[in-house]
Amino acid sequence: MHVIESTNSSNSGHPTSCSSLADIFSILFFHSSGLRYFPSDPKNLNNDKLILSKGHAAPLLYATWSEAGLFPKSELRNLRKIDSDLEGHPTPRLSFVDIATGSLGQGISAGCGIAYSMKYYEKKSTKVFTVLGDAECAEGSVWEAVNFAAFYKLNNLIAIIDVNSFGQNMQTMLGTNLGLYKNRFLAFEWEVATIDGHDYHDIVQALEKVKNLEKPLAILAGTIKGKDFPNIENRENWHGRPLGLHSSSVLEYLQGKIINCPSIDFTNFPDTSDPYISHDYNFDLPFPDIDLTKLSSVRAGFGLGLASIGKHPEILCLDADTKNSTMTFFFQEKYPDQFIECFIAEQNMVGVGLGLCKRSKVPFICTFSAFLTRCFDHIRVAALSFANMKFVGSHSGVSVGEDGATQMGLEDLALFRSIINCLVLYPSDAVSAVYAVQLAANYPNIAYIRSSRPQVPIIYSSDFTFSLTSYILKQSLQDQLCIVAAGVTLHEALKAQIILQNQNLNVRVVDVFCLMPLDTNFYIKNALACNSTILTVEDHYRAGGIYEAVSSELSPYGIKVHGLYVKDIPRSGTCAELLEMFSIDHKAIVNKCLSILS
Repeated sequence: MHVIESTNSSNSGHPTSCSSLADIFSILFFHSSGLRYFPSDPKNLNNDKLILSKGHAAPLLYATWSEAGLFPKSELRNLRKIDSDLEGHPTPRLSFVDIATGSLGQGISAGCGIAYSMKYYEKKSTKVFTVLGDAECAEGSVWEAVNFAAFYKLNNLIAIIDVNSFGQNMQTMLGTNLGLYKNRFLAFEWEVATIDGHDYHDIVQALEKVKNLEKPLAILAGTIKGKDFPNIENRENWHGRPLGLHSSSVLEYLQGKIINCPSIDFTNFPDTSDPYISHDYNFDLPFPDIDLTKLSSVRAGFGLGLASIGKHPEILCLDADTKNSTMTFFFQEKYPDQFIECFIAEQNMVGVGLGLCKRSKVPFICTFSAFLTRCFDHIRVAALSFANMKFVGSHSGVSVGEDGATQMGLEDLALFRSIINCLVLYPSDAVSAVYAVQLAANYPNIAYIRSSRPQVPIIYSSDFTFSLTSYILKQSLQDQLCIVAAGVTLHEALKAQIILQNQNLNVRVVDVFCLMPLDTNFYIKNALACNSTILTVEDHYRAGGIYEAVSSELSPYGIKVHGLYVKDIPRSGTCAELLEMFSIDHKAIVNKCLSILS
């Protein structure tokens, strides 16, 4: 009834999607077989957790917490209003929401992360309930999570599937066939309970199983979309529509079904309280054993840096079966309990990391930068969930070499530069990679470190102090142009600087290091000292990379920005051959500088 009134008030929302779950929520929140939680303290770490992956049923979630006494029922009338945190889909602006949901298929992955932390790190008996719609079970990431949960024996994870047989505008692929759903979950080695989602005895009996689980549990609830809405239930074209003119008759019908309405005497509290405390981390990092006289890769520096900062138990590493490429094996060998192998299921890996960070962990999510791009929506939702997560993309750019185009991350900077409040670091040697780990770990939001494969000389001393800015590597009082680069192209720029100097042409060389936020004043100052002329060089496509970042910041100041970047689909070859082919090697830099200065 609250759902009908609140969606009418906002003239939008999904009341029929809420009604199919209403009976289940009433048991989950207010019966002894359901959630154990403190109604006045939804963030308490000893609460069972509920993730509404089916985020469009938000009005039901809000109404239930209101009935639990967390906030006045009158607030429900502010649903979807600009000055209310009761948004169309739930976000962590609300104290009882951990994960922003509504981009379907993601809640269960976050549930896996929370359940993993509860079981293996916190040693708690608390449970995680994820509520999914049947339509979202078409998402591949759901089954990545189901596989992960079974492998790690997350017997504290319960997935409730609302099988009402309808998607947005048509029947789902499996319709009402609970047997097919059951067989699929059984194939993934889950326990399964098949119930009538409107039968209180069925619901209670299924929830009683939670107490003695050896595997994750899927509760497959056969439900009716629009349940108890006369002339509306189980009909198409009612998704995402308030009841409008039908409201009075439906409310009258529902009121007539109420025999008595006793006040709620809630007693299903956890045994002990563990209030949530917000952490402001300050991770120190002992410098690892790196021979500064030899060639080393950025990825090796990252791996050693991560292993060094791993002395802090909050630091976790998640990898997608690439640890000998990302170099996270250094971390795994030193801190095996803080390393989580997520296998080749990158979307789920991001979701698991999101869940872990909601339990005060600081996860580093590691794979090839190319493979992170398939996770864009999951990363976007993590940002909307105010996540403190770190991403590390290895094998970036054409410098990957012989492995070919599918392995080359050339879009990753564009991805992460578009993520709100994201820190983007682009180290160019092993030393800067080590300190990038520390800066990322201490940054309170999402951070991205772009890692590289080639063996390159060490640029910085081990005691160099890094911060969120860029650095001048070569300069003179007669600099005619400023070359801005990072990663492998920075080393090419340093070679070009020597060649140009031998031709009596002085150019400045800047290491980007921190691409976002970009230190605008630093670039203005250095550009003005170099005839207001900058040349960016990058192993990335033009869109969203260094050239566009610098250009967009400096365009109001009359500074001319030129760029060298990858302009075509790459191919296999050696690193040197590919840098030359795509005109981002030292010879191309020299020629471009001569052209600009002529």
